Amino acid sequence: MVGVGASSIHGIELLYVLGPSLPVSKRLTIPGAAAATVIWLVLAWGLGFYFHHFGELKFVRFFGFLAAPAAFMIWLYCSATAVLLGAEINSRLRTAKELRLLAIDDSRPDR
Repeated sequence: MVGVGASSIHGIELLYVLGPSLPVSKRLTIPGAAAATVIWLVLAWGLGFYFHHFGELKFVRFFGFLAAPAAFMIWLYCSATAVLLGAEINSRLRTAKELRLLAIDDSRPDR
């Protein structure tokens, strides 16, 4: 589980560093990547638990042989949501850092 978490953090962090068209420091991408990984692992475990215990009968009855692709699409949707939530955390942290730097710069007396 630790290996999956560590490789997920590095993969998502690489996505956050290389994805935007503006320079991003790796230090600011770590909180979002860690949060996205935790959210992704919890959602994956929760969906697995649900499909194993509760969803199997409902999905097979409703979707028939298309139950596995439907469950996979739900898992992909939840995974993308976790990655987007991590990116939003990084965006908010970057905005807060910029506002803090502006506030510090405005508080300095002119020379």
